[in-house]
Amino acid sequence: MLNYSRGVSVAVYLDLLLLVNFAFNFVLLVIAGWMGLCKFSLKRYGLAALAGAIIWLIFFFHSQYIFIDLLCRIGGGLVMVGLAWRPATFKALLTNTALVVIAGQLLGGGIFSLALAVETSPLGRTSSQLPVTVAVAGAAVMLGIAAWWSGKVHTARQMRSFLAEATITFQGRTLTVEALLDSGNTLRHPVSGWPVLILERKEARRLFAEDLLCWLDSPQDLPPEGLEKRIALIPYQSVGGCGLLAAVKLDRLDIKGAPGKSSLTQVYAAVRPKNQSPLSHQALAFPVDNWKEGETG
Repeated sequence: MLNYSRGVSVAVYLDLLLLVNFAFNFVLLVIAGWMGLCKFSLKRYGLAALAGAIIWLIFFFHSQYIFIDLLCRIGGGLVMVGLAWRPATFKALLTNTALVVIAGQLLGGGIFSLALAVETSPLGRTSSQLPVTVAVAGAAVMLGIAAWWSGKVHTARQMRSFLAEATITFQGRTLTVEALLDSGNTLRHPVSGWPVLILERKEARRLFAEDLLCWLDSPQDLPPEGLEKRIALIPYQSVGGCGLLAAVKLDRLDIKGAPGKSSLTQVYAAVRPKNQSPLSHQALAFPVDNWKEGETG
């Protein structure tokens, strides 16, 4: 217990303050971990919450200094995130720390608003029913925001598992794009069975010469000289109908993503047709099952 006498006698129980701060930090980690889809560990969460409570003592004993509260929040967030989730990269450490700090502000503000709403009446009204209703509505809004955030994080993490970095080499040119590993892309050469990568038109212009792009759009014409043995017409079927898609054999395709990495030389590339709207990804790759060399014929 600490006693302060600055005109008013105040008794401060450090053990109770530490216990309350520990409980707040633990709840905060649970909420932030849920929002960030982090794996729960009772031991690590408890250790992180205790470390955060101890760091908070710096602010308690030195609250007279400017920005000490903010520094303790950021420093405590870094330590808590490091102990609770052990991020693999510095970027992940900063991202999760920002999540903890923001969730802490929301949680602390929500608790304060709820206490204020229960104890007072808005605009001087005597009825206590309205403040409680407003507080419950505010809590519901905060829960909805947290659920929306969690859904966005979950979707983003799911999408990362379906994205890959594709480095394409063709006639001395190299292009690196972000490719979606589309399970619906089952395009293959009808004879050899080699898979087909579909490029968006903007990226295709950076890789292919203009005469090759023109042939890919109008394969009924003669192909550019020297590419006669590297072109193919790939049959496709979609919701809009069926047809033939012009493609050209690449020199090399290096693809790297969450499932692993692979280098292919037996692979074709096609360009997304003009009459189709562009996608948000630079290329459509193929499932991991096709990350292997096919037949040579």
